Amino acid sequence: SDDDMAFLYGEGIEYPDIAKKWLSLGPSLVIVTRGSKGAVAFPKGLDTQVPMPPPTTPPNTVDANGKSAAVIDTVGAGDTFMGSCIQGLMGTRAYEFCKDAPLLEQLLRGKPWDDDSLAHLRDVLERAALAAAINCSRAGCKPPSSAEVFAAGKALSLKFVNSVGSLPQLKAHEVVELNNLNLESGTLLKGRGSGKVGYSKY
Repeated sequence: SDDDMAFLYGEGIEYPDIAKKWLSLGPSLVIVTRGSKGAVAFPKGLDTQVPMPPPTTPPNTVDANGKSAAVIDTVGAGDTFMGSCIQGLMGTRAYEFCKDAPLLEQLLRGKPWDDDSLAHLRDVLERAALAAAINCSRAGCKPPSSAEVFAAGKALSLKFVNSVGSLPQLKAHEVVELNNLNLESGTLLKGRGSGKVGYSKY
């Protein structure tokens, strides 16, 4: 998050400079959440940024119906965003887990980012931003379900909905396969800590 960056490097830091430094350490993608300002992604090997504004007009957020709503609580918004991102980065266009997920070509195997993969990344970020926004319309950390995010995205005419087609259903054996998937060290970098990447329902 931008707060993490400020904590680590001080106020007034430039996101592209820090992202470039982190990318040089191994990750193929750096994503910075920016609270009410949305998020921005930095794919490795490109000079471009992929910004994603929130799906609403501050100070309001949106609810599970895609309607403007007051911000009730921001607890869990960042985790909701990253949970949705992980599902998108490690899944198909329909957000179904797949060990051959399209974006793993860029994230794990070093394939250069191209127009198709960047468009896919934008959809992932847009969906994640919406999930985080819905979480903020509720008290406490209460992330939305995939069905709620899809319905709200459809109501708001967001682009990621067109790529999904229909609401994905994750099978139990796919959850096990995902939890057993070994990722190369340093591929994904988030916040101050590290941990195993697993399936998130968000």
